[in-house]
Order: sequence, then C-alpha cells, then structure tokens
Amino acid sequence: MCAEPLLSTSDVAEYCRVTRMGVSRWIRDGKLKAYRTPGGHFRILKSDFRVFLKCYGLPMDAALFGGEDRKHILVVSNDPDIAQHIKEALESSGECQVTGCSDAYDLGLMAATLHPEVIIVDMAMPCQNSCELCRRIMGNPVTAHVKVLGLVDSLYEEEEERLRRCGVTDLLVKPLEGQDVYQHVCSSLVD
Repeated sequence: MCAEPLLSTSDVAEYCRVTRMGVSRWIRDGKLKAYRTPGGHFRILKSDFRVFLKCYGLPMDAALFGGEDRKHILVVSNDPDIAQHIKEALESSGECQVTGCSDAYDLGLMAATLHPEVIIVDMAMPCQNSCELCRRIMGNPVTAHVKVLGLVDSLYEEEEERLRRCGVTDLLVKPLEGQDVYQHVCSSLVD
C-alpha cells in the first residue's frame, strides 16, 4: 500500500476550482501525472500534484501541503530517551520533522521513503557496527547526499578522525543540550 496520500480528480478539481473533466483532460494531455484504479478511476499522488502546481505557477495551500517544507531528520538510537530529547529539541523550532528508529534495517526503509536531509547515528549502539552503517549511508546513491551526525559518549582526536573516515559529517557529544543539537543540525544543512 502507498504511504503517500492519494488524491481523486474531485479533490484536485475542488482545489483548483475547475471541473473533474478539466482535471481528466490535464491527465490525458500529460500535464498531471496520475494512476488508474482497477475500476478505471484516476488517482494522483500528492507529490505529483505538488509538482504540477509548481510547474504551472499555481498557489499551494498550507492546509494541503503544510509542513512539507520542514527538513526531515532521522535519529538512529536504541535509547528512547536520547531519541525523544533530540526530537523535542529539533521539532520545537517548527523547521524540522524528526523520526526515530532503533536499527539499521528500519533506517534503510525510512531513508528510502522519507528522504531525510540529516541522519543522527548513536555510535554506541550495541549489536550495530555504527561506523559500517555510516559508510553504507554515504556509499548508497540514494542517501549519499545526506549529512550524518555521529552521537558519541566522549570525544578524542583519534576517534574523531576514525568517525570522519566512516562518513560522519559532524559529532554530537553526550550529554546533549537542546540548543547544541539544533545548531549542529542547522550548520550541517547549510554545508
């Protein structure tokens, strides 16, 4: 099942204040990408509708597309307290949307569907080779652009060099301060 919201021709027609036949014509003319249900009805992915609106310079209503400009951050940690602390620190600004996961498998699935700008990896997770996880993030064409922040218990020069060779862009040292997390994420998004 598709995780992305689907819109009907009626939804699009109401939004654009046109008829359903007009929307169907856009689809047939190749202006608006759509899919057919087994019953023959058109369904439009919300992201495809957004592309259509941008392409034709039509306004985007915050009620339908609200929050989609926020940066998506993934947090990989098996410590729910740390993940929650990071989530609260970043989401309080209203600029970020944070999703947490506790293992590499979930990270792979979420990275493929959510397309995060930043992934924060707890480097001290047991049963995970966090350095290898970072290498795989950087080595995958789908996630190679993502900034990886390593979350460490302590920091010394040799460890920092090793983690940077693994693909870590920046390091966060525990215990975390909310403002520090926010500043590190913001600076990594600017780079």
